[in-house]
Amino acid sequence: KMERQEITINGEPSVIFYMPLEGTNWVNAVILPYDAIKKPIIITGLILLVIIITGLLVIYRKSYRTIRHATAPLRLLTRSVDEVAKGNFKAPLPEIWRNDEIRILRDTFANMQLSLTQYIEKLQVVTAEEAVIKRDLETAMRIQMAMIPKEYPKRDDIEIYGSITPAKLVGGDLYNCYLYDDKLYFCIGDVSGKGIPAALFMTVVVNLFRVFASEGNKPEDMISRMNNDLSRNNKECMFTTLFVGILDLKSGLLRYCNAGHNAPIIISSN
Repeated sequence: KMERQEITINGEPSVIFYMPLEGTNWVNAVILPYDAIKKPIIITGLILLVIIITGLLVIYRKSYRTIRHATAPLRLLTRSVDEVAKGNFKAPLPEIWRNDEIRILRDTFANMQLSLTQYIEKLQVVTAEEAVIKRDLETAMRIQMAMIPKEYPKRDDIEIYGSITPAKLVGGDLYNCYLYDDKLYFCIGDVSGKGIPAALFMTVVVNLFRVFASEGNKPEDMISRMNNDLSRNNKECMFTTLFVGILDLKSGLLRYCNAGHNAPIIISSN
């Protein structure tokens, strides 16, 4: 059995390994200084460390090149997507031949790019159409407002003023007045609904009032005739409330017919 013992030889720490030889009085011994033991271990450790570090560097570089090669299409796709995000919806996307997740992502972005392009084109068309409609509505508003009196008879015995502010560009509110033989014919009304249909219906009402007022009809007669004309071929079932009055400027007598409109208000001197 080999035994071990630490000793000092010439001041140098060492270790002795010895074992008796059977059948003799001899002892086989080996003396090793600690430095002789440590040095190979250190050298071997350094060599292994260098090998490990070199291997890690090789693996890192190989992995880096592999990952960079694998993600190159993704970097190209990212740049293209940045262009799309800036508003260039027709920016070309990179071609990816590999059948992997990046290819699926690229195809998804391509579909999104196509959808955005089609949406923008449709939006431009709709915006242009809305601009045309808006100009037409503004023209219709000017035509409609031209049918509303801006100037009124200037007399010492009566004061007249009217104003309309449509909820939209055009609407169905109306008023008109007509002076004939010291009698003031006037009407105030409101067509059902808003917008262009109400404006068209309002135009018909104003024209009918002018025609019947010029004929000197009574308020109830004007209302009846207007009702008959407006009800004819009225498939949309549109209607208007209307107040028609005739004020005799000599006597001060007011004759009127109220067809569902708000009641008038009389304000006395007090």
